[in-house]
Amino acid sequence: MAKLPNPKRWKFSGRLIVTLGSVLFLYLLVPAVSFRRTSKLSEVLQAVAAHTVETSCLGTAPVPGAAQPVGLADSLWPRGQVHKVIYDQHLSLWAFHGLKGQILQGLLKHISNDTAAKHTVVICGLEYGEEAELYASEGFKTMVFEPLAAWADKFLERIPEDVAKRVVLHKVGAAVQRRYGVLEYQGKSENVIFDPLDSHVAEHVLLLALDTQGSEYEILLGAENLLTKHGVDILEIEIVAEDRDPSGGPPHIRKMLEMLDRLGYILFDFAWWGSKYNGTGVDCPPDARKDAAPHCYFAAPRPSFISEYVGHMHEVRRQRFNWMQTDILAIRRDSFRQDGLVGFIENLSDLCTEDTCAMRKVMGEMKD
Repeated sequence: MAKLPNPKRWKFSGRLIVTLGSVLFLYLLVPAVSFRRTSKLSEVLQAVAAHTVETSCLGTAPVPGAAQPVGLADSLWPRGQVHKVIYDQHLSLWAFHGLKGQILQGLLKHISNDTAAKHTVVICGLEYGEEAELYASEGFKTMVFEPLAAWADKFLERIPEDVAKRVVLHKVGAAVQRRYGVLEYQGKSENVIFDPLDSHVAEHVLLLALDTQGSEYEILLGAENLLTKHGVDILEIEIVAEDRDPSGGPPHIRKMLEMLDRLGYILFDFAWWGSKYNGTGVDCPPDARKDAAPHCYFAAPRPSFISEYVGHMHEVRRQRFNWMQTDILAIRRDSFRQDGLVGFIENLSDLCTEDTCAMRKVMGEMKD
């Protein structure tokens, strides 16, 4: 009598065949489909690098992976520009730094989904620490990156204990990747470490402040996850005008501004200021700060489109100043509500302190 096949064995064999077939299908499919993870920031950088002067002035082409404007409209704040509204109010760097707390609190009133999780401030470049102390005093969790132990230690010794509890101090500088170096301060040399911000910050950030004497663009390149995954609502960046770009390519300031523009930020600047050539350049107004030497200001008309803006700034620097700088305020379009923000930005001149308003009055009377 012939032995009948075992139904259970056939059932198992059928499953095995299906499984092997699935594996073979995926094996054949893999070469045709790339599972390589594409960096959002890399896509933006590639698009910026491919842009000509003409297309970068338009600033309207969408970039894959870039934040799209769902809060503040392009029609009101066109892309591709550094907007003049704060610049035209003669808000100098000194005035801006004196009013930072009021400006940040004013912006908070218009932020979308304002929660405690968004109240983290990150500062790269401690210097004397006034800014870090200001934000920590107002209740913000304040993360500070400062490679020089001399400045970091003095800061911790000076600030009150209750303020220090809200400060997270990293004794490293920020960069695109880990590296080691030597920095000099007051005639002394110090071995320092630089790290990407992504190695230390893995949460939503309300404000990212960069004042590192020219390495700001490099810092942003090392903050890919922070910018595209966790999110930063506001950036405050110091930029220093150059004679030319040493690499021979587009100046890093232009590349940085175009990158932020394409990531969905609206860009504003402040009155350009610096130190003039002896006997030439802009007349220096009396400085309202008693503890600082006089500075020169340039609050004359300037272009708005990013490439023209950067070119004009460099040209003014070359012709009239030993050095010149400003601050950029970048606010992310999809982090803010439309209502009220326009009026707040357009009326920053209503915010005043005794010294800053005295200086702004002088600047407003300047004739270039």
